[in-house]
Amino acid sequence: MIQSIEHTTLLPILFWLLMLPIAVFILMRTTAFWTEEGPGTILAAVKTVFAIWLTVFFVYDLSGYGFARLMQDPRLGIAFPPNYTYLTWLREPMGLKWHVLGYVPLIRYLPVLFALCAGGTVQVLLWKIHFRVGMLVFLSQLFLNIFAMAMLSLVFSFFVGVEKGVDGKVPRRVAAANRRAAAAAAAPDGLPGLQQKIEKLGADEGPILRRLLLRWKVVNDRLQPAYDLLDPVTSHLPLPVQDCLNGGGWLLLVPSLIALARFRLRGRRSIPTEEELR
Repeated sequence: MIQSIEHTTLLPILFWLLMLPIAVFILMRTTAFWTEEGPGTILAAVKTVFAIWLTVFFVYDLSGYGFARLMQDPRLGIAFPPNYTYLTWLREPMGLKWHVLGYVPLIRYLPVLFALCAGGTVQVLLWKIHFRVGMLVFLSQLFLNIFAMAMLSLVFSFFVGVEKGVDGKVPRRVAAANRRAAAAAAAPDGLPGLQQKIEKLGADEGPILRRLLLRWKVVNDRLQPAYDLLDPVTSHLPLPVQDCLNGGGWLLLVPSLIALARFRLRGRRSIPTEEELR
């Protein structure tokens, strides 16, 4: 869930209700762009979107729970409490799960990869189309959906700010949610307690990937002013995208976009005009 809409109860429900028709529209348009095959009707598109969403969510959540189980290190106190099951994990906030999986930094991206592959496979199986075409459609709608989620989250964050009122006081239900979150964060047991133990580990403790990432973070922190400048863009993206960009992803993305733009310009210049053909 995008961070700016996590702290209220009704806003996430309204957010996803609004995202459903947007996702259906994106699905229909991307399908028409890449292939003549597709869901056919709006009802079939709605079913397809639901099937993909559920698949992506549960594959990500189940694999994340499995990796969190494998990453336990009782010697350092990094372990789930007794009788902690998947049903308990399912009720935890997505942001908290993401930070706990960060105990082994690169591993937490694997559930994202598994979820995307599963979503693309479901789309191919539902339509019975070629896998390559199905993945093109799926990836196109994925990027467009992320953009739509970011824009919708930006609108929601504006209304959350307006909700505070002219006196600047936080509404009672928001204050109650904040108190519950603070109480959960202070709890010694459960996932919040596990996250606290991970944060208290020293720079030389934990798996080697964590230690290497902390060393890179020291270097990457010098770019924090640039990340702060780009924060209006990244703050409304999903957590995996935010962490990837702020963890050094901008250093790869910006040169890649420049190289792609130059490649496109060279391609256009190399195409002969009608006068040159004559």
